[in-house]
Amino acid sequence: MNDYERASTITSPVDPNEAFKRRMETAYTDDYLRIMGIEHYRQGYFTPDLAPDDLPGALERHVEVLLDPLGLGPQHTILELGCNMGATTVQITRRYGCTVHAIDIVPNMARAAAERVRTERLDDRAFVSQMDAQQLQFPDQTFDYVIGIEVVNHLTDKTACLREIARVLKPGGQLVLAEYLLSPRAPRLGARLVQMILESERLEDAEHYQSYLAAVGLAPAQITDHSLQTVIATTRAFRSERYRNRARAYCVAYFGVVFALVMPALFRLWERMFARGHARYVFLYSRRPDQAPPAPTTDAGAPRG
Repeated sequence: MNDYERASTITSPVDPNEAFKRRMETAYTDDYLRIMGIEHYRQGYFTPDLAPDDLPGALERHVEVLLDPLGLGPQHTILELGCNMGATTVQITRRYGCTVHAIDIVPNMARAAAERVRTERLDDRAFVSQMDAQQLQFPDQTFDYVIGIEVVNHLTDKTACLREIARVLKPGGQLVLAEYLLSPRAPRLGARLVQMILESERLEDAEHYQSYLAAVGLAPAQITDHSLQTVIATTRAFRSERYRNRARAYCVAYFGVVFALVMPALFRLWERMFARGHARYVFLYSRRPDQAPPAPTTDAGAPRG
């Protein structure tokens, strides 16, 4: 390498999208699923009929609680953001009979999801693509619903993603998110722990999400807190006899031995952040208006631009 090439290598800016993709490739491997013995990368949803350590049941229930109220059916076309290895894609397609277009930015995840769909013989209704949620390769007004479970919180530029979502939603179509929120007044140490565990450089509060939605022309969101049934209950399941050793093994594999040694204290801090409302796990429902809002006007009443 000559001096010019060396200087170019040192000073060349890193593409933030490529950096994000690499981070997701590192964070979301099949190690977690394999070690924990589960199928989904998400929080469980523990309803009263589930045992406190029934994590597989709670993971399935999560989608039911999030999506059953929507009345999904075969007439609907859905975009699923961040499909990982396709378990949720299969669940949605089977449960509701709708057409699902699932995307993931990580190539290996998209390939695994596509293979899962083929194996389940759902490839006539479920379609998987490797794609960036901030640069959707779909025509305008394609989808009745866009669903993202623990996806948008990873993105630094959430407005870019939401703008694309607004573009591909049909008029009257709905955005459905399961998201982590973080108060700007959260204790610094706890906030850093939450960001580290979630692989997120920028977590927002509800007010910021509402402003982002308004900026891209989506309706104000209905936001409901489900921290107790999800994060807190799932953390307690991890501490159960059934999952304690599995959780420790994963922490050793992914975070290292030191993290695993202090894991009990960190789990308590993580849980306390949500119990005290510094961090929240929410379901967010928004909608693209049936008609575009009127163009802003000048003082004289003429449309701007």
